Amino acid sequence: MCGTPEYLAPEILMKMGHGKAADWWTLGAIIYEMLTGMPPFYTQNRNELFERIKFGQLMYPNWITNAAKHLLESLFNKNPAKRLGT
Repeated sequence: MCGTPEYLAPEILMKMGHGKAADWWTLGAIIYEMLTGMPPFYTQNRNELFERIKFGQLMYPNWITNAAKHLLESLFNKNPAKRLGT
């Protein structure tokens, strides 16, 4: 596997195959990091990071606007078929 682990989509980690929806997930990760200064689901423990990406609920700082939160939630839909952009 290559790439930045913090930006990987759940379907990649679960080895389910992936398509363009994984790119939309990554866009969400980049936007989240630009807004908060940290990648989504971040932890220094790589195994815990992967578990958070696959199964965790993302927390949003209180300064994230409702519009930004809605955009991010749409990009972070764990079901690639329902993810924004697909």
